[in-house]
Amino acid sequence: LIDNKRPGLLDYAPPFFSSQRRHQLFSQSHAVKKIRSELAPLVAYAGPLSAIVLARLAGFAAMSVTIASCGSVPLVAAYVLCLNIFFLFAFFAEPLSQTAQALVPPLLEATKKSDTAQEATRNLRKTLANLGILALTAGPLIAFACALVVRLGTPFASSDPQVLDLVFRSIPAVFLMCFQLTLTTSLDGAIVGARDFSWIIACGTCTAIAQLVALRALTLAGPAVDDPLVTPISLVFATFIIRLFVYFLASGSRVALGFGPLGRALRPQLYAARQLRRQNRKEQRRRRA
Repeated sequence: LIDNKRPGLLDYAPPFFSSQRRHQLFSQSHAVKKIRSELAPLVAYAGPLSAIVLARLAGFAAMSVTIASCGSVPLVAAYVLCLNIFFLFAFFAEPLSQTAQALVPPLLEATKKSDTAQEATRNLRKTLANLGILALTAGPLIAFACALVVRLGTPFASSDPQVLDLVFRSIPAVFLMCFQLTLTTSLDGAIVGARDFSWIIACGTCTAIAQLVALRALTLAGPAVDDPLVTPISLVFATFIIRLFVYFLASGSRVALGFGPLGRALRPQLYAARQLRRQNRKEQRRRRA
């Protein structure tokens, strides 16, 4: 005989089997999906930009280690003074990058529409030209102000004649580093606005590795602190200047040749000709096969 009054499995089931609990779980999963969809555009920018920031931090950390390996307290003090003032004026280059990141995306989207492609291409070229002129104008001014503060401000931070001598002899390197940073940051902002993150990460990683190798070579060589021609600070800063210049030259050449999202929008003729050559090569291969 079957006792219908005996409790079954459903009577011992946990509370999440109830319809109310299932509704709560469904609501929570729906909320999680909504949050993920809202955060996806932010993560698309934050991930690559975080990689760029980490690569630059690694470069600056290696620069500090190279200076510290020389074993000179005045050299370290002079390096810290120059670097801190440089960081202060590096923020003045960020508005150019942010302006490019704000202006490029809508113009780039307009170039993908057949009815507004030509006008959007002209507007994009004009916008980037104006940003370039602004960077070339503001760059020397920011770099000159940075060098002037290094020259006039460091005596208030240190009275050691050896420290001041190292700082003053490193002013040309500080000027070039600040100027090149302004140019590179402006172009980098346009590339970020075009969402060409694969190129940014690849090129930035390669230039960072090259700088680390150069700094390692300087550490092994042991540059002389009392060298009358060049200071170790100038040599260390030169690795960062060359890194920025190579990135600027490679990225600018890529855009000018019509590669990447920004290059395809600026030079559609080159991109169309390249695509036509690829199709011709594919047809030739098919005929041979």
